[in-house]
Amino acid sequence: MSLRGDYEVHLRGCAHCRGKQRLHRTVDLLLLTVTTMACMAFMLAALVLHRLEAIRHLSSSVHVHLGTERALALAHIPQSITISLEAVAVSGVIFSLLLWALVAMTTPVPGMLSAMVRDHVSPELRERLWKQA
Repeated sequence: MSLRGDYEVHLRGCAHCRGKQRLHRTVDLLLLTVTTMACMAFMLAALVLHRLEAIRHLSSSVHVHLGTERALALAHIPQSITISLEAVAVSGVIFSLLLWALVAMTTPVPGMLSAMVRDHVSPELRERLWKQA
């Protein structure tokens, strides 16, 4: 029997090790969730700052009443700082994506999820999907 087979047999029989494995898979899933949420937060910040800069540029050059003067007055962020914050937010998106990729590569969660999908999809549907692909 292979080492993997011995490992799987042991996990089926040992409740302590199975609990530890479940804890580690939970941590792996939480890491993927946190890095995904961080990426989304940085992306939202970058989009908001970009939109703020676009509104500021449009309102200063066109002189059209957009109803955003009040919003810009409340922002109190100078243009140079807005661009710098936008660059930081884009850097955060890139860094979060790199961390997400590292977590996805080093944890077995993607393989585990594909195995769950494979186990829950009926064989007829699986074959039909393979034929369509």
